[in-house]
Amino acid sequence: MSSEDSILVPMQGDQVERVCRLFAGIHHTAAQLFREGWEKGQAEAWVSEGMDPSGAFGTVFRDEYVVCYAAFDAVQLSVALIQLLDERLVDVIGRRGDRPLFCNIRGDMEPMIALLRQRCFTEDSLGYELKCCSVPDLVQQESGLDVRSFEPDQFEAYLTLLDGAFNPLMEQTGHPMNPFSREREDLRQRLMDRSEKGDFAAFWMGQRLIGLYYLSGDVIDVLAVHPDFHHAGFGTVLIQHAARQVLQVRGYPAAYLFVVAANEGARRLYLRLGFEISGFYSENTYAGINC
Repeated sequence: MSSEDSILVPMQGDQVERVCRLFAGIHHTAAQLFREGWEKGQAEAWVSEGMDPSGAFGTVFRDEYVVCYAAFDAVQLSVALIQLLDERLVDVIGRRGDRPLFCNIRGDMEPMIALLRQRCFTEDSLGYELKCCSVPDLVQQESGLDVRSFEPDQFEAYLTLLDGAFNPLMEQTGHPMNPFSREREDLRQRLMDRSEKGDFAAFWMGQRLIGLYYLSGDVIDVLAVHPDFHHAGFGTVLIQHAARQVLQVRGYPAAYLFVVAANEGARRLYLRLGFEISGFYSENTYAGINC
């Protein structure tokens, strides 16, 4: 049977592991959320049958949002397959109600990315997931820094550091500047929550804030060094400290982080420190009928 003759069929329960392995090629969070959704009766998937490449399209219907995933073994997708995926996408758009709709796919699936543009999705981020299973063996430099938890009266310093660290990348990728200031109250609550769980760390040298990171489970969610201290080795210190928290203190088997495709310097640094690429993602948001 050729790919032009192949079809997508509903996933059966014994195919969950196969589908989760496919979605892990986007990032491991995609696989986790789909598995959780399936166990709770909130997810569905359609898998290829008689198809080369093999793959799957899945959807998780949560109360607060709907998210779709698509991953196939090959980059090039046939016209027939794209048409089948379009049918599934249109069906989800019609069933989402007023919930936000996201579609996360493998970042190298250009025909699928083109389909998402036609269906009024905008790309939020294109990048890589990286993971490590052991703490990077670095020179111990933390002795020169004071590591502190969240301090409410230092919130403006955190905000200035985060915007300053990420603004060059925002400008390079065409995204709005000062991304953290635009959600300052949500950020304040997030940092407080992470600090209560021991998942936030700020690094100071005297009265100067050098950098910070915060975690979300086994993910190093955000890691940033003040622009005045770039290329001084502090990034490696933060990475080592964060990886130790995830792997040794929290006991997760792997630590993950995300880096946008445009940030080649950061990706090279992480790879040099022992991380490996574990996923390639294109994250997209449905912009609605008025796009």
